[in-house]
Amino acid sequence: MNPDNPNTNPQDSASAPANPSVPDDKQIASELQKRGGVLPEEIQRLVTQGLPNATNTSAPATSATPSTPAAPIEPEYQPHPTIQLPEPRESSAAEKEGAEKALLEARLFTRRNRYNAALEKARSAVELTPGDAGALEAYGDTLQALGRVDDALFAYSRARELNPSLTSADKKYAELLVLQTPISSSLMIEEPRSARLAVIMSMFLPGWGQIYNQEPVKGWILIVITVVCWLLMISQYVPLSINPMFITVSSVLVATFIYAVVDANLGASRRHRRSGWDV
Repeated sequence: MNPDNPNTNPQDSASAPANPSVPDDKQIASELQKRGGVLPEEIQRLVTQGLPNATNTSAPATSATPSTPAAPIEPEYQPHPTIQLPEPRESSAAEKEGAEKALLEARLFTRRNRYNAALEKARSAVELTPGDAGALEAYGDTLQALGRVDDALFAYSRARELNPSLTSADKKYAELLVLQTPISSSLMIEEPRSARLAVIMSMFLPGWGQIYNQEPVKGWILIVITVVCWLLMISQYVPLSINPMFITVSSVLVATFIYAVVDANLGASRRHRRSGWDV
């Protein structure tokens, strides 16, 4: 409240301009009208431009760019084993000896591709020494060979729990788990190769088809053999004469050509898929 004017309203004093020397829009418009020469429409346009934009001050500006929805995360594969493993316990010396014998027999059966018999021996070794991580890993290997993925993951997981330093079981568990995710199928499928194109390339230059089939070492070896044979044939060539060296080198060149063409055809068909353990 102004002490000189007790009737002054506090709200009016608060809304008064802070700098009275600066004229407002109405005063500017009045001065322009007095001077003349300025159209009323132009005066109104100038006054309107000086007003604040209500739409810009009423709410903060928001970005018009729509938010991109997050890509769905593939859930981790959850195995559902069909077997039960005995609880870990201390085994006697006789049980450990019997388990070692059973594991040895399981390995012999595996080499003979008798996986069912190997599975029985590996299972008996686990029952004799349920606290042995090595026996559980061997049991998981046999289950994995039979295509029982969930049961193999269960056996590998128990082996990891019993012996965290057993890196082989940990690696097998991780690789087998990765193969069950949807992305693993794209890793296993390689870019297809055209057998016809590989054969044509090898006919022009033996070894070129092997490089196309992603076998660069074999391809460059065949290219070097071909170039060396051609150089030797040119150096040993004598018109109207039989040169044993020339005949030998030409025979090697023909054999290299045939091998390169046949191998390029076979290599294109066997490069479609690779083993899952190579991931």
